Amino acid sequence: MHLRFVVLFLISAILPAAVCFALEFSLDRYGSMVDLPDGWVIMDDSDPDFPSFSDSATEAVFQVQRYPGNTFSSAREMFQQVRTELDGRGEGVDFDFLGNDAVFADIFFPTGSFDARGYWICINGEEDRILLAFTGEALFQEKSDALLSCLDSYVHYGRFDQPGPVSYFDYPVSALKTEPVTSTIGDKRITWNIDLMELDSLQYQIEREARVLITYENDRDGAWKRYYRQIYRNSYARMKPLFTAMERFIEAEGIPREEIPRLLLSWVQQYTYERTGTLSDMISPLASAALASGDCDARGLLYVILLHYFDIDAILLVSSEYSHSVAGVDLEGKGARFILGGTSYLVAETTEQVALGLIAKDMADPAGWLPVIFTRF
Repeated sequence: MHLRFVVLFLISAILPAAVCFALEFSLDRYGSMVDLPDGWVIMDDSDPDFPSFSDSATEAVFQVQRYPGNTFSSAREMFQQVRTELDGRGEGVDFDFLGNDAVFADIFFPTGSFDARGYWICINGEEDRILLAFTGEALFQEKSDALLSCLDSYVHYGRFDQPGPVSYFDYPVSALKTEPVTSTIGDKRITWNIDLMELDSLQYQIEREARVLITYENDRDGAWKRYYRQIYRNSYARMKPLFTAMERFIEAEGIPREEIPRLLLSWVQQYTYERTGTLSDMISPLASAALASGDCDARGLLYVILLHYFDIDAILLVSSEYSHSVAGVDLEGKGARFILGGTSYLVAETTEQVALGLIAKDMADPAGWLPVIFTRF
């Protein structure tokens, strides 16, 4: 079988310009999608099984290929055929992606006019998927972060609650090399387990996405929203042990559901304020919980993720004008609110020990805040 991506690459390479924007792009009726870096555009979506995209400069290409599930016997077979079709060189590494046989590869291949290099992910499952992200070999180092970010944005069958395939390849959720962590809530303590190697993986992804973020000069709001969505998605499943321990504590203490947002807010407000000094200048939400420290971004994401575990609607609010972020909670009560899509969110300040709904007067203008909405499950 001749793989379709070869034809699509040639089409992509000669198209003079992008045809429309493609940030969040649905791939099928089962919830599979990609959340591409801001500014990436559709190159060809005439066949829904084989959409292709490029960056705004048409220097890098991302493609998704979908085949019936019985097309290949394994992800390894898919990879070997990709490499053969492209006359490529490079090795693939087998890994498990959400229970599916998968291969991650770094491949060099000729195109006729220039040499290309890119990353491939082959997923063998109910449907076979090939994800391809590549550029000219001379641009590979410059474009590498964006290529990986494209691949990592792939959502398989609506699994927004799990990391993308690159993050899963880097370190799976189920690695289970855990260490106990004790967290203090008021005068009580809870113990939960953390995989310390996950912290390194999470921080790597945050720094990669920060490098992608700073390349955007236009439509920074869209780029910022995607930045936080990517961090949220990679963090969510990895925080389940904390949620489980927190849920047991809340049930044992008989804490009413309506008090959960206030309890969690008071908990994160007591953390030590800390920034990393790296490009992202933030630690992951999981590291924030483990270390009882972090800046407004880390604590805000931690707070929102935990509220979502408890099925409480919450959003992140970020501001370049105020150089700050807070959370918003769909909860009754008095105080400052941010209205979005018919929902009135009570503001939650995570770095000052103030009540839910209180915010500094010089930050109270809703126009100064950018809402970031996350997919809930």
